[in-house]
Amino acid sequence: MKKDFIQQCMQETMSAAKSTIPINEFTMAFCSKCFNPDCTRSMHGDTKFDYRTQNWESILFKDAKIIDKTDPLFDQLTNPNFIPIGASPKKPKAPNKGFVSKEPKKKENKPIEIEKQEDLIEKTMMNTPLQEKIIIQDSEKDTEEITIKPGQTFKFGE
Repeated sequence: MKKDFIQQCMQETMSAAKSTIPINEFTMAFCSKCFNPDCTRSMHGDTKFDYRTQNWESILFKDAKIIDKTDPLFDQLTNPNFIPIGASPKKPKAPNKGFVSKEPKKKENKPIEIEKQEDLIEKTMMNTPLQEKIIIQDSEKDTEEITIKPGQTFKFGE
């Protein structure tokens, strides 16, 4: 059974403070923050935390607020668009109206005009990509092709 400890609390507080406080101000200042389970004026059992812990089942399960599935405000929650694992989300393509392509324009291949036979070899070498490896040989030494295997090291000039 709970008791009212207001006189005992006020006497201890007043003797320490050496002043007097009206009961209503004392109640607002001290009783509203007291958690003594045996006092009738304390906040023990009346806090928001106590309310949540005593009523969690009804708040979360029995009387829980449920959204209206036809409300367009909650459309993303009621009609989720789940993407399978490994699939990438498809983004809608933007219309091409008013947009300028950033891709470089392809140059048109124009035929090369050749006047002399010597120009033919020179211009062919300019336009032909290298397809075979080229070994540059030293004019003084005969060099061999050296194959370097993974993990090996070498030094130039040896």
